[in-house]
Amino acid sequence: MTYEEALDLLPVRYAQALHLRRLGCDEQAIAAELAVEPAAVGPMLQLAEAKLARLLAEPAEVAPSEGRGLQSPPEV
Repeated sequence: MTYEEALDLLPVRYAQALHLRRLGCDEQAIAAELAVEPAAVGPMLQLAEAKLARLLAEPAEVAPSEGRGLQSPPEV
């Protein structure tokens, strides 16, 4: 499974948080964009990374077309 496919399978908020971080947003900007407390961003990113790592380590069980459609940002 590719990074993009795994990202599509994450809950939307986690995918958005990872997407914003890859775009270079700091925790304050991510908190503002997702309307969460700044203190919640670090744990949210850690959980999102753990979920993403688990998806990348396991064979795909859900077809990518069934995901949420979030695309990864361009490589920096």
